[in-house]
Amino acid sequence: MPLHRVSPKEILKNVIPKLMLFFFFLTFLSPVPGSAAPGEEAIALDQELDYLQQEAQAFDMMITAGKRPERIADVPASVLVVTRQDIETHGYMSLDEILANIPGLYTFGFYSIGDKVSGIRGLGIENLVILVNGVNQVGDVGSDFISARTPVPVEAIDRIEVVRGPLSVMYGAGAFLGVINIITNEVSSVRKNNMVSVSYGSAETQKAFLRTAGEKYGWTSVLNGSVYKTDGIDQALVDLVNDPADLQTLGIPLDERTSGRLEERQSFINFSTQNSHLFFDFSYAETRKEGYFLVPSLNEGTNGLFQSLHASAGYRANPMKEMWFEGRFTYSHGVQKNHYQLLDETNNDHQELGSDAWEAEINLFYTPTPQMDFSTGIYYRSIYDAYTQYDIPSLGAFDTRDWLASDESIDTAAVFGQARYSPLDDLKLIAGVRFEQMKPYRLRGERSRGTPYYESVTGVYDKDDIESIPRLAAIYNFNPRHVLKLIYTTAIRRPSFWDNTKATLNANTLGNLSPEQVTAYELNYSATLSPRFKSNISLFRNEFEQMIDYYLLTDKNGNKITQMLNVEAFYTNGIEFTLTSQVLPTIKAELSGTFQRTRLEQRSDIIAPFSPEVLGYFKLSYHPNRDLSLGVTANYVGETEAGFEQITKNADGTTTYGERVAGSAPGYINMGINLRAENVWKDGLFVNLKISNPFDWDIRTPGSDTWSSKGTLGFGRQFLFSLGYQF
Repeated sequence: MPLHRVSPKEILKNVIPKLMLFFFFLTFLSPVPGSAAPGEEAIALDQELDYLQQEAQAFDMMITAGKRPERIADVPASVLVVTRQDIETHGYMSLDEILANIPGLYTFGFYSIGDKVSGIRGLGIENLVILVNGVNQVGDVGSDFISARTPVPVEAIDRIEVVRGPLSVMYGAGAFLGVINIITNEVSSVRKNNMVSVSYGSAETQKAFLRTAGEKYGWTSVLNGSVYKTDGIDQALVDLVNDPADLQTLGIPLDERTSGRLEERQSFINFSTQNSHLFFDFSYAETRKEGYFLVPSLNEGTNGLFQSLHASAGYRANPMKEMWFEGRFTYSHGVQKNHYQLLDETNNDHQELGSDAWEAEINLFYTPTPQMDFSTGIYYRSIYDAYTQYDIPSLGAFDTRDWLASDESIDTAAVFGQARYSPLDDLKLIAGVRFEQMKPYRLRGERSRGTPYYESVTGVYDKDDIESIPRLAAIYNFNPRHVLKLIYTTAIRRPSFWDNTKATLNANTLGNLSPEQVTAYELNYSATLSPRFKSNISLFRNEFEQMIDYYLLTDKNGNKITQMLNVEAFYTNGIEFTLTSQVLPTIKAELSGTFQRTRLEQRSDIIAPFSPEVLGYFKLSYHPNRDLSLGVTANYVGETEAGFEQITKNADGTTTYGERVAGSAPGYINMGINLRAENVWKDGLFVNLKISNPFDWDIRTPGSDTWSSKGTLGFGRQFLFSLGYQF
């Protein structure tokens, strides 16, 4: 009798409700610490006290999402913190894996040289601000955040602060749906700060990491460095298409595999130092990544090089007890070089883009009374060099170059202010606003049109309106362990340099692009329902307007052209919940879920691409003692639709959506099991074994190109073994 293979949908339908009942049952009926066996009672009680202390501090944990340390309970947003202990217990192998395990976030892996497609609350993760030690990691050409430019090793991460919801009041254009601050520079007084480790696993994955940290002469310093390589996924291409004839049409053998064409190499170094007033942070990252572009590659394939450098220095002081300020100056540099091999192994198709920028900000915080505090700041960012150039004859895209005109820069200036007032001991009212302006700038370009002669084009981006970005919130504490937050906020995302070159330097331009906009409403409730059980729930609605995309148009001469426009509008309604329980003194479990519905404003019957309606997360950790741990994770990503081949803007103002690039991808579950032992043979020596996708389930992503009609497949079963020494 053949075995029945349980689908992820069946698991979601049948198992998740039972898990929730399991949570409540064990939370309230599990034995008290004193019921442990005599030999285990001391350990159990010790761990129970540790947990209760952590829970007592949960609402008081200090984070920096508001540009200053403040309690989670006082942040007017939904906040989640990933700790160093979480990372070690679950054995996360990469920053991408950590993000994929954060409730509300999800990740799809394509075989591209670009980034994985990730999302949060109905939109791509490029609409978040990613910080490393408070330093913005934005790419100034595309105004985006790509993990290939920020390959922070998990071993270096002390904690990650995740704020879900627009945060443009504090961080300006780009903080469309939240902020993620990755902190790597903490020097702990309760754990070892130095570490060396090596890892080896499936797909010839290899990693080496070094960390040294300490304090001397009043300065604390941290140095993190790592190198990483993997051969990538080995997958038969025939499993990615509905009709094998599609491969034969492209001249690709039916036995062709991805092996040798998805390799990746990373290197990362970060140095931070600070004393009571001065601080400095430097990081350099380089990623060499192979992938596919539009069609499968042959031989060595398509590859990309990503390089980024950030250097930041600042000064903070407390001129008086009620006031402190911080000033920071940051320099950023980024380069990306792509070499495309589109079936023909002899071609030299290539692309390069790069930028240089500096930014400065000064923030002032004042607390005149315990019932009132103020935050204010000024900000300036100048992108003084930005360019793109590509020559892809295989696609009819001949030598094209775009850059900032001579002596031009993309300058953004802003000022913000926020006030918090407590008319009652249990009630806090927050109001803030940011005024931001981007100055006009000139663009230049050259197009060869496939001839020896270049056509020069010029353009001006002059959308210099002062944008007003408000935020309102009310936070009510029923008691110290029950917090209700009502939040209204807005955010913008300005068109990038890349966007504007496609719109402003187009001969058929219809005018300058406007900033994308979101208006968000959220109700968030956090509670510790018992010493062993806590919960968090958020109801949210995001309304997106002036969204930018490529549209197919008919010009005045009747010709079909592609133009980048502000047209698309859509909305997302959703609910997020997290239940966390200390089931037993040695067992902690967490169950989270997101139910969201993203629909286009003009066509509510069309499901937005890459926005699954159901997400599920489960975590279990078991600590029989302080030196041993078992971590289990399971993520569910619901059925997901692919993007559209083209979107047509009609003369009457309506929009027509073409065929999907590929079929929808079914829901899937990705599991992870991690075994960790510390102080093995010697104090500080640890071993770690991570098993990903242990049941070898299919993890399928909607295809990003028409050839992968069935969608791309993720990794099957993987192993990663790590050996390290902490001292």
